[in-house]
Amino acid sequence: MLDRPTPTPASAGAPAPRPFRARGPMVDAAAAVQLTLLVVVGGLVLFLGRVSRSQAQWSEDACSRASVRLRSGLVELRDAIALYHLAEHTWPAQGEDVDVGETLAGYLGPQVPKNPWNGRDTIRRLPPDAPWPRSTDGSAGWLYRPSTGEIRADVPPELVSGGVRLCDL
Repeated sequence: MLDRPTPTPASAGAPAPRPFRARGPMVDAAAAVQLTLLVVVGGLVLFLGRVSRSQAQWSEDACSRASVRLRSGLVELRDAIALYHLAEHTWPAQGEDVDVGETLAGYLGPQVPKNPWNGRDTIRRLPPDAPWPRSTDGSAGWLYRPSTGEIRADVPPELVSGGVRLCDL
């Protein structure tokens, strides 16, 4: 009690100061561990949030790039089919054993464009007047109906880009 100054009338209303408590080394170590854990967990939360956003962004960008390449391939093939139809007055590959890619070789670029979803550049002919398959197996790059000159991508029906099923393009 001798260490403390005696209260003066001016400071009589102020609360008395608390006595100094010495912390032991165990209390300081526990506080340091808690602080370290807090920083590590916070860092992990920020890192995982950042990674998941960038992964989602990458996935969305890759999907949109593949969709653009798919549409570009379809435009190229449809243009070649239209040019063939204008020149020959019939749709390509009307015969039984005629390869569509070989038939369009003079109207396409150096090769049949690849389907970006399955990496194939083959064209599978559907039987005359056959409906479009409900589900596809991705065994070919493109599906062609010679009776009408229509061509579509051989992709699963659940692939959607911009609200449009890619198999319906």
